[in-house]
Amino acid sequence: MDITHNLDGGVLKEILVHGNGTDKPHKGCMAYVHYTGSLSDDMTIKGFDLAVSSMACDERSTFQCHPDYGYGLNGFEQIFPPNTSLTFEIHLLKWTWEDISRKKDKSITRQILEYGVDNATPSSFSFVNIHLEKEENGNVIEERDIEFRLGEGKDLSICPGIEFALTKFKKKKEKSRLFIYGKHTFLNFGNYDFKEVYVIKLNFFEKFEESWSLTSEDRIEQAKFFKQKGTDYFKMDNFKLALKFYNKMEGYLKNDISITSYLNSALCNLKLHKHIQAKNDCENA
Repeated sequence: MDITHNLDGGVLKEILVHGNGTDKPHKGCMAYVHYTGSLSDDMTIKGFDLAVSSMACDERSTFQCHPDYGYGLNGFEQIFPPNTSLTFEIHLLKWTWEDISRKKDKSITRQILEYGVDNATPSSFSFVNIHLEKEENGNVIEERDIEFRLGEGKDLSICPGIEFALTKFKKKKEKSRLFIYGKHTFLNFGNYDFKEVYVIKLNFFEKFEESWSLTSEDRIEQAKFFKQKGTDYFKMDNFKLALKFYNKMEGYLKNDISITSYLNSALCNLKLHKHIQAKNDCENA
């Protein structure tokens, strides 16, 4: 069985023992395997990753890997000559879903259900449009379409874990199942074992062009937009979101308007009782 994406015969698979269930690991998951064959510990090959991502839990399979999916035309040191085909047997013992939490403590994990398009990622204050399903014991208990700016989710009963996870969605139209624990949930901040499960599809998000890709005039206009947004949220006492816009503005310009941004950032940090950061903002101004 050819398991390559374009069916070029680069990795051929034969199942020896079928696994359990239909879920399979994807890029970013932590997989635990036992394999028989020759691989270098110092260099991974895309054929091996592709093989593991095709397997169910407890499955055993053999794989024949073309040099293009192995060590290629150059081989690897004295171990693998150029243009070496590889054969290996893999037993997928278990895996864990991709850990996308800030501290890598598995408090937010992701199962990608549908890969998205494009290459951009939402910023921490992008305006987003999502479809949300909340699951409990495998059943959907809540379903809705929502538009909001990241940082304002609490007003719409969006838990902090979803807002953070959306900044890790690699592409528009991605659909993923999120497993969110403890402090990142909306209803129970104290109990780490408390878990909420959501299926989120990112339909649209506001994309900001990087400063290096803009003309001087466009950078000024973008900076003014960030400044105005920061001021709007400051007036609404949303100091965290205001600070994000002011900080973003600082990366676009280094002139009088940026000095104003530093001073506004200092004021936000004072409101948030972050006195050292406020002092640094004043020094930068």
